[in-house]
Amino acid sequence: MGRIISPSGNVDAVLVKWPGSALGGGGLSVAVIRHGRPSDTDMSFVVTGSDLSLSNLTWTDSRTLEISYPRHCELLNFSNRTYPLLEPDKDPKASEIEVVLRRL
Repeated sequence: MGRIISPSGNVDAVLVKWPGSALGGGGLSVAVIRHGRPSDTDMSFVVTGSDLSLSNLTWTDSRTLEISYPRHCELLNFSNRTYPLLEPDKDPKASEIEVVLRRL
């Protein structure tokens, strides 16, 4: 559905919509991936919810993504850290992205 580039330009926050089925509606997920990487590849999602939008994703700095969500939103999973730039034999902290949730 869309992406927001981090201030450093190294990573993107990507919003992905999952189609619904006969049993219920779909969902929306947010992943943090290397800048320019296709959003249809295998991604590790930091949050999945019922009512997320691209306008609610904000990079507060190059290593912190804030996700705002409405009070009625149902969050199904959440991870407050992700490592999209992790390389072998490197300190994981150097590639860490923090994810912060803020209820509206």
